Amino acid sequence: MVTTICGAVFNTTTNARFDFDSISYLVANKDNQTVQSAVRALSDDFVNTSDINFVEAVEQIYFAQAIGQPTVVGVDGNSSLTDLNNLFQAHFVA
Repeated sequence: MVTTICGAVFNTTTNARFDFDSISYLVANKDNQTVQSAVRALSDDFVNTSDINFVEAVEQIYFAQAIGQPTVVGVDGNSSLTDLNNLFQAHFVA
């Protein structure tokens, strides 16, 4: 089941309650200055987007924005790692 909460896509499966789509969230909010700065910082700290600490860092960015700014752009959950790297000129791997 796919659930959208305050503009982010969460996938619910039998293995996990919520699977936050960090890549789609970042791509959908590519024009947001906070997200742009965050991706630059994340690219200094992480190589793999599958790193749980990467996902948690993006979740924290999302929650800070969702609580403080109700204009977070919604995502469709279909963004790829290539989209993220191209948009932010980053070099993340899965």
